[in-house]
Amino acid sequence: MSLLIPLLLLVVIAFILCFKKNSKRFRPKDDKTATPSKEEINLLLTTRISYDFELPGGFSDIPYNQIIYMEQTYNPVINAYIQANLTSIQEKYAERSCKFIYLPYWVDKNDLQELAIYNSAQSLNSTIDSKNITPHFTKKFFDWIGHNIPNVPVVISISRRPANGRTRSFVAFPINDADMESFFTLHAYITIYPHDTFYQLIPEQDENAPLDADEYFNSEAKRLMHEIRERVSRLQAIGFCDLAIKTLVSKTLTSQSRLQITKDFRILLTDYDNTEITMTPLPKAVFILFLKHPEGILFKELPQYRGELLEIYKRITNRENIQDIVESIEQVTNPQRNSINEKCSRIREAFIAHFDESLMKPYFITGERGQTKKIALDRALVIWELE
Repeated sequence: MSLLIPLLLLVVIAFILCFKKNSKRFRPKDDKTATPSKEEINLLLTTRISYDFELPGGFSDIPYNQIIYMEQTYNPVINAYIQANLTSIQEKYAERSCKFIYLPYWVDKNDLQELAIYNSAQSLNSTIDSKNITPHFTKKFFDWIGHNIPNVPVVISISRRPANGRTRSFVAFPINDADMESFFTLHAYITIYPHDTFYQLIPEQDENAPLDADEYFNSEAKRLMHEIRERVSRLQAIGFCDLAIKTLVSKTLTSQSRLQITKDFRILLTDYDNTEITMTPLPKAVFILFLKHPEGILFKELPQYRGELLEIYKRITNRENIQDIVESIEQVTNPQRNSINEKCSRIREAFIAHFDESLMKPYFITGERGQTKKIALDRALVIWELE
């Protein structure tokens, strides 16, 4: 018995030691990366390449938090490393509130045809694939900014240096392919920018509360935007992705589409594959009213257009007895009600549901506070079948 107790103790100790050894073996690694030294940071900064350029027309602003991989020719070693470690690389940048964009993954994982149509109203260039998209985009990008392409693969972002008018500055870092893990860890560490706010909703407005419709015109558009937010946020390409879309389309969009109003009041964008813009009758009536007045309408003068709006509504609905809508017509032409803002926002949403706002802005009702609100579209592009 006296020998049994020490033997049991030895067994217990051996079990504990074995458990500790194995627990270390299977313990998750600490994802926290050690803070780089000042020497490491300074060494990386010495490789920096800056590009100043004048922002050309139609060039999308780049959010400060976007970082993109670029290369003059497809580099199989670097691409293989990024593909094998993409999640880890993106997480490193996400910890610094940044987004790492790798176009070959973007091509493979997105419905690019839908993205291209939404952002550019154009179809894709079918010759683009995951191996040639980055060199294709890199060449186009450096053509845009008027600089020579670096002869080594780089990661590039817009500099935080204050812009002077339309002047921008991009900064690129050549990738150290001898130690890519350290490179991406270190570059992510020094690349920290705040998140960009894309949507900002305002509190709900009480429809019956007295207000100045003109005062809340732009705010109401933002508030109602959340109803198509999911689709817009999924399809709207921002910054580098927007520029990439421009390099992927089969042809350059040179003009706005014609707008056709059919005899039965359908609204068609004839040059954008005859896309139909659908609205309920009252927003559609407001849209037709403003389309008929290219000079614009002051919200404070809306009561003067009450009869015209009512006649348009009657034609759209083919109804003579519309007593149930008279009150809504009165509200939408009352500058002290929010109804006109809501209808203008519904019109805006109807267009933005199909194409990006940068393409659609001429088609919906816009205007500054205290000024006339109007549809900016050149009326030479409007095809009326009503008369």
